[in-house]
Amino acid sequence: MFYVQPTFAGDEAIQFSGFARLVGGLTLSDNDPVSGYDSELNVDQHSLLGLQASYQFDNPKLSATAQVIGQANSPNSGLQWLYLNYHLDDNWQFKLGKLHTPFFDYSDVINVGYAYPWVVLPTEVYDTFFFSSFNGGLVEYSRLGSEFNLSIQSYFGQVDEQIEVSGDEFDVNVDYFNGIAIQLNRGAFSSRISKTVGDYKVDDVGLEPVIQIFNHLSLNNPIFSQVADALNVAGKVDFNQVSLAYDSLDWFIRGEWTKIDHSVKLLVELTGYYIMAGYQHNQFTYHLTFSERKSSYSYQYPELPVVGDEQIDYLIQSYNNLAVDRPVFNSSGITLGSRWDYKAGLAFKLDLRLIKGQPEIYLPTSSKAQFDGQATLLTGSVEWVF
Repeated sequence: MFYVQPTFAGDEAIQFSGFARLVGGLTLSDNDPVSGYDSELNVDQHSLLGLQASYQFDNPKLSATAQVIGQANSPNSGLQWLYLNYHLDDNWQFKLGKLHTPFFDYSDVINVGYAYPWVVLPTEVYDTFFFSSFNGGLVEYSRLGSEFNLSIQSYFGQVDEQIEVSGDEFDVNVDYFNGIAIQLNRGAFSSRISKTVGDYKVDDVGLEPVIQIFNHLSLNNPIFSQVADALNVAGKVDFNQVSLAYDSLDWFIRGEWTKIDHSVKLLVELTGYYIMAGYQHNQFTYHLTFSERKSSYSYQYPELPVVGDEQIDYLIQSYNNLAVDRPVFNSSGITLGSRWDYKAGLAFKLDLRLIKGQPEIYLPTSSKAQFDGQATLLTGSVEWVF
């Protein structure tokens, strides 16, 4: 597999590194917009520039790290990391500040395209969670042994940020969440398992006026109060992840599985996975990936009766339509890709992806153009770390 090997400028206490990616993509048929791409070449969706600074304090155990991202037309631009890191000894370290949330295998390098073989990470897995950083702390225990390497991360924190979901922006608040991630490597084999739980709330989804009206109508019919409570986008969320990999000198296989359960009645529950096999020869890598996501709703909204008021009945009918026709996000994809490591720190990649289903996840209250359920997406990139 591929890992970032940043270079640093100078021997001063503060050191700089960075990464950049220029990504272009288009669909190979007309009227098939998908994942931010259409039949015209688009280079804004995933292209970005990242800079990282590390400061070493006089105490050799204490350092600080900051990372900023610049990406066109994205709320993800700006400060990504800002934390203190204390190395107690060879086994223990503690981080405090703004950190990346370790949901996935590639969470720490999700913006560093040089670190993985695809142009775009498999969306059936990596689009299933919408925020990538949190404010809090992380404790890591690592052990390097003669037979195996072990890493255990425990983390806790809160989130209050704006996220983008399929072109729409929302405010996400997580009062408290915590999780654990365990990674074990032995020879060519590696495995990882993680679990994160917390209380989540998404604001500004356009339902607050509806909730207020339904609460008022509940004075005459209690079913409106039940529905009003069920329209709040707030509740406990449980995120689970498992991955396995085998990486030899010339070929590799990797798989990752995720599942999201929650108590938010409006939102869909998701299960996704990918399986990838690849072959490396000199500077070239070729890979094939199958990925899939399944979705389901745990709560069935009841049908509401009309009340005889024209405007309110229109609102009720809109709700009834939503109750029986909430979107599902079942999706699958086959990706054939190649990578050319031109030299250390610089790589070129090309992916051809066949897509079926609904790859984009959005809130049921969003108005989205209909996708015919099938598209072919061609993407290419230049990846650079410095």
